[in-house]
Amino acid sequence: ATQDFDALYQNLNAQAEVTTDPDRQADLLSQQATLAEQALDRREDAIELLRRVIDLQPDNRDAHQKLRNIYLGEARWSDVVDILEREITLTIEPEEQIGLYEQMGVIWSESLEDEVRALDAWQAALQLDPEYLPALVAMHDIYARRSDYHELSNTLERMLDHPSLPDDRKIEYWVEYADILGDMLQRPEDAIQAWRSVMMIDPGNSLALDALERLYLQEGHWEEAVTVLD
Repeated sequence: ATQDFDALYQNLNAQAEVTTDPDRQADLLSQQATLAEQALDRREDAIELLRRVIDLQPDNRDAHQKLRNIYLGEARWSDVVDILEREITLTIEPEEQIGLYEQMGVIWSESLEDEVRALDAWQAALQLDPEYLPALVAMHDIYARRSDYHELSNTLERMLDHPSLPDDRKIEYWVEYADILGDMLQRPEDAIQAWRSVMMIDPGNSLALDALERLYLQEGHWEEAVTVLD
């Protein structure tokens, strides 16, 4: 069977060498690439063939996708993001672009360990859809790891305004937001408002009750402190 595939590969190669039609040549090279990758286990040849297809047809999205998938399989992350950047320019659909930026964000962060570039990718996704929750969550996680409390608080504000955020996640993020406002950013009055928001969702929340008692006493809100103490 391998000999049959190899014969077909050579036949396609011979046709590609003699044709003067660029589109026909690109089609033949693409077929060769598929054979090289899937039947002959010659991924480097498939990569080179797909690059030639893209040289002939720079807007060939199928060739870009096939090349990206090979790079993914080979864990060639820098090459993957290069292809993703090209693919973004080839589509005018915002949803598709967001999906491509999302892949870039994940790869920059998790595989290439470059959180600055990851943030750029997530920010680009938010430019297309300011309410894209996966981007906000990813940025939240990066800012938390970097202890960038100013940007973390801004991101939490956007997340807490999100209409699709479930209540259990809201409590978690309100608590985090209130802690940051009170302890890291030294904004006690804003922290009080944040803890009150926790109480609106979960009136018996012990973290909120303890924090409000402390903040009311610290800021001289005696009547409110008595209410909490009662």
